[in-house]
Amino acid sequence: MLFAELLKNMAMGLMFLVLLD
Repeated sequence: MLFAELLKNMAMGLMFLVLLD
């Protein structure tokens, strides 16, 4: 199960959006 990987990718994506905003 790659649930942890999915959560990590989501967290990194959100952080990236916050940094770009």
